[in-house]
Amino acid sequence: MDLKELGWNKELQEKFLEYKEKGYEPARVACEYKNIYAVICETGEFRAELSGRFWYDLQNELKSKGDLPTVGDWVALSYQAGATRAFIHGVLPRKSKFSRKIKIAGGKKIKKFEGAPIIAGGTTGEQILAANIDTVFYVVGLDFNLSLSRIERFLTLVWECGATPVIVCNKVDLCEDYEVKIEEVENIAMGVPVYAVSGLLGEGMEQLDPYIKTGQTSAFIGSSGVGKSTIINSIVGEDIQVVQQIRAHDGKGRHTTTSREMVIMPGKGILIDTPGLRELQLWTGQGNVIRTFRDIEDLKTQCQFRNCSHGSEPGCAITSALEDGSLDPEHYKSYLKQQREIRYLKRKQNERDRMIEKIKFKRKIG
Repeated sequence: MDLKELGWNKELQEKFLEYKEKGYEPARVACEYKNIYAVICETGEFRAELSGRFWYDLQNELKSKGDLPTVGDWVALSYQAGATRAFIHGVLPRKSKFSRKIKIAGGKKIKKFEGAPIIAGGTTGEQILAANIDTVFYVVGLDFNLSLSRIERFLTLVWECGATPVIVCNKVDLCEDYEVKIEEVENIAMGVPVYAVSGLLGEGMEQLDPYIKTGQTSAFIGSSGVGKSTIINSIVGEDIQVVQQIRAHDGKGRHTTTSREMVIMPGKGILIDTPGLRELQLWTGQGNVIRTFRDIEDLKTQCQFRNCSHGSEPGCAITSALEDGSLDPEHYKSYLKQQREIRYLKRKQNERDRMIEKIKFKRKIG
């Protein structure tokens, strides 16, 4: 396999020098099965697992789940001639990653934070859905209820990712007023490209061509039943992803994609399909919320007072925009909710950092 087809370049080659000196060779993670990885290198495909030393170092340094290899990662590989089993000795620095917060242990609870309900409870961590991606396609279905707040969450997450965001509104063939829904999405997209397509009929698919090129990696994210696998089949030109019928009464179906996997198209780039996502919990920074809600941030600068709380103060641009209808109340509600979640997440991350430092200190003096 030509590594350039997988996205290999001079920058990666320079990052790999320390591993090359140890006799390892570069490979890319194509699929993950609970710490068993399908990897591709110049020699071929292997099933790989973490080397004992690599695993020990991760544990000893108290690394999080996000430091483990994931689909799209470039790794340092070793294997014996003629073997089908290989070992991963390290992960190259990522140029981009699409992450969300997930529950690692303990039950999920709804608690009050700053006077509003927030998802909490248990131990949480980072889940990387795809790494080293150039474009993230967020696929939504137009055949049932369209959640604008989920699209806003996607935008906040993808700004942290470092890749190019694209919103794909699928199933135009099943939506009579799709132009109205597209306009709603464009109003909150803040300049992010929005395309209307039918993956099943192949309508509008040519709009995605500029993002899918040799050496480029694109990830498809979205809820179950929105048609991610159908779109990928349409791009590839054959049924490589299993697609099942969705329920007619609510648009939901079984998760036909059960794991994240990489689809390689010689001469046309790389696609990463992901299982349907029930939740998009934020794992990001304050600046990315600001970028998603630039319109609200611009309004805040027009308030009469710099320390305006956007409540009952005179000259509040936010209050005026809500009253005259130029600011959608649901859009503003989504903004406030994301701000609260980021503040809560930051507090929990600080608690974890303090705990890690305490453990390292005890090790040092013990």
